[in-house]
Amino acid sequence: MVAFTITSTTLLLCVCIYLSITYFILTKSFFLEQFNLKGPKYYKNHFRINRITQELLDDLPDELNESTYQSPIKNVFNEDYYPLNHPLGHKNTFSLSKTTKDDIPSNNQYSDIYYNPLFSRLDNWPNIRPENLKNYIQILENTSYINNHTRWKDEIAPWVWHYRGSNEDSFKISDNRVKAAIVILVRNSELKNMVYTIKQFEARFNSRYMYPYVFLNDVPFTSKFMNAIAEHTKNNVTFALLPKDHWETPSFVDKKIFDQSRKQLESIGVAYGGLESYRHMCRFYSGFFHKHPVLQDIEYYWRIEPGVDYLCDLNYDPFRFMKDNKKVYAFVISIKEIPTTIPSLWEHTLRFAVQNNITSNFFKFFAGRDSQYNLCHFWSNFEIASFDFLRSTNYENYFNYLDSTKNFFYERWGDAPVHSLAAGLFLNYEDIHFFNDIGYTHDGCTHCTQYNETDKNETPKNLTTPDLDSSGTCPCPPNVQSIDNAPFSCLQRFKTYKPIVWTNKSFSKALNTVITNKRYKSYKMLYIHQDQRRWIDLSL
Repeated sequence: MVAFTITSTTLLLCVCIYLSITYFILTKSFFLEQFNLKGPKYYKNHFRINRITQELLDDLPDELNESTYQSPIKNVFNEDYYPLNHPLGHKNTFSLSKTTKDDIPSNNQYSDIYYNPLFSRLDNWPNIRPENLKNYIQILENTSYINNHTRWKDEIAPWVWHYRGSNEDSFKISDNRVKAAIVILVRNSELKNMVYTIKQFEARFNSRYMYPYVFLNDVPFTSKFMNAIAEHTKNNVTFALLPKDHWETPSFVDKKIFDQSRKQLESIGVAYGGLESYRHMCRFYSGFFHKHPVLQDIEYYWRIEPGVDYLCDLNYDPFRFMKDNKKVYAFVISIKEIPTTIPSLWEHTLRFAVQNNITSNFFKFFAGRDSQYNLCHFWSNFEIASFDFLRSTNYENYFNYLDSTKNFFYERWGDAPVHSLAAGLFLNYEDIHFFNDIGYTHDGCTHCTQYNETDKNETPKNLTTPDLDSSGTCPCPPNVQSIDNAPFSCLQRFKTYKPIVWTNKSFSKALNTVITNKRYKSYKMLYIHQDQRRWIDLSL
């Protein structure tokens, strides 16, 4: 009996130990998976609301001011090396709505816009009111046009609305503004974050300089969205639909390869790797947004996004600064790209340069050891630039070449590295400006001034604002660290860059090196993605 009791107790103890070990392994595996996806210090990050942010939130309309909403400002400065702690190196819940012609609502769902006195048609635009937009687009598809611009204009005309702000009365006699606009691609569902950003942007800059806004959407804007934006600015606002050519998968893209690629990128945790709509967004910003019909009279643009923070008052006009100083492209954050999103972009860029006999004194900025891409790029969620750059023949040829590779879809090329490498090909170092004095936060990454003697020439001398310190710059808010000094930041490389001319021979040598050195292995990519690349190459 005693022996039986000991045996039962031992057996029970063994079962308990086995269950404990199994539970530990399972929970540890789950935690490690999340830990690896989100970065080693993800769980130490926290949101922070500063005084100005809280004041803006307190003043939001009741239906937008949810108690659970917090500032996008996060302290994500990590000392571990890229890419494990890259701010976009984890799975993200962000998604854009999938849009097809069947998703476009009928006109009667938005009929209240036609009777709203706040909104009117743009001057010299057709005043069209079809009963159903889907039928209207089908009619346009069967109509012959002399050029795409005219077709696009007719296509979106029923869904282009204009809010005339009261500030326009200030310019009846003279208008010294640059022909520029604040451009935003946004969804109706992002209204709360958009109002948050507009309130900051108005307070920091645009209530004084009165530049127009252009809101773009792949579906028609709702009356609720348009009314909310109009309540928070006295400046002109245009709301416009995207032409379907600007937001669709081209017919030359093989759907089977595309679907397989998305599944494999998603399986290895590439940010937005499985999203078709995110690829539409990147391709739109890379090759189409400067062609949008409502932007054709605009010379410069400032791109802003919902949910971002502007940390500093700006008492000068960046557009005027760009124009007067012959600057073409400007940024505030430069970091390294996620390598698994662009495995072949560098090689294709080199091929284009060789084929077109490009000479550049800035392309070396993007070249690392063994002529490989060092992954540096300018974060395009903030960019102030000349539309002439994107509308140039050189840029158009570059985009068309990249588009022909189909890798905006088979891979997951972002518009930021595309814009950046194009700047490397076609611009000089002197054409590019770093706005050190514009404090900015996006997706947990913050640029705020870390002032030293070498920065004196980067801040206009006429800056005087309560938010600036004695050095004439805008310091970081408490407990927020600038990403400028992170290991994956490229800002110091830009500041210390010495122009070196690359000729056709330089590009050819780099291309041969890339091909010889097994291009994909050099990016330390996972084997599954290398297999995907081989599979795609064989399929093509």
